[in-house]
Amino acid sequence: LQMSDTVELIRVSTKDNVEITIPQKIAEQCGTIRNLMEAVGESGINSDFVIPLPNVTNSDMQLILNWLQRFPPHPTEQEVETRHNSDNKYCGRTQIAPLERRFFEALPTTNALFGMLNSAMYLDIPSISAAGSSYMAEKIKDMTVEEARAYMNLPDDIQGWEMDQMKDDLLWLKQDAPAPSTE
Repeated sequence: LQMSDTVELIRVSTKDNVEITIPQKIAEQCGTIRNLMEAVGESGINSDFVIPLPNVTNSDMQLILNWLQRFPPHPTEQEVETRHNSDNKYCGRTQIAPLERRFFEALPTTNALFGMLNSAMYLDIPSISAAGSSYMAEKIKDMTVEEARAYMNLPDDIQGWEMDQMKDDLLWLKQDAPAPSTE
């Protein structure tokens, strides 16, 4: 994006009607804002121009701005670390850097994490979306379905009778008996 240096700050308004002034270099990391700025053009962006962000709360925007200031975009791919368990067996790879992981771990609640990730998806910020997705995958990979539902605050959408039917249908999985024949 080649915009003149006359516009240094961009104003946005969050879903909860909080107006925030953002440095243009930070705002341009948000694909949604960058695309709108390109569509409006330099002549339309002035001190009175405020970009509405109807799907982003102020608290989520503050987390995103904190991230974008701490982790500026890198033109090269970040190095991927490998993960090993206590027996030093390879357990896969992660795309999330240790500092990024600590950022997510320091968030006050899982709702803050989900709000930030949803807002980052809306704002089209791939760095947050990718790191957040990797972080979430790491968090839930060893959880049971019930633990993952509780962590993500998801309701159990399976009725009791459906669960009983699945247990009956898949009983052979818990036994040493062969799978039922489909012939």
